[in-house]
Amino acid sequence: EEEARKMFDTNFWSAVSISREAVRFFREENKPCGGLLLTNSSQGGVAPLPGFSYYAASKHGTIFSSLNTNVF
Repeated sequence: EEEARKMFDTNFWSAVSISREAVRFFREENKPCGGLLLTNSSQGGVAPLPGFSYYAASKHGTIFSSLNTNVF
């Protein structure tokens, strides 16, 4: 469980935190307001290999967390 939590902290929560900060910057600091946030994940999140369930879950969540971060 400890290793899985570390993996989610790195692969999922750090990506979420960075995305939130980028969106905040796009809305509040960047003039004119807007921007495009591109994210990169892993094929392992879409087509996981046996034995990599925690990794795949942490990367799969990253794909969907970035869908709502584009600010135009």
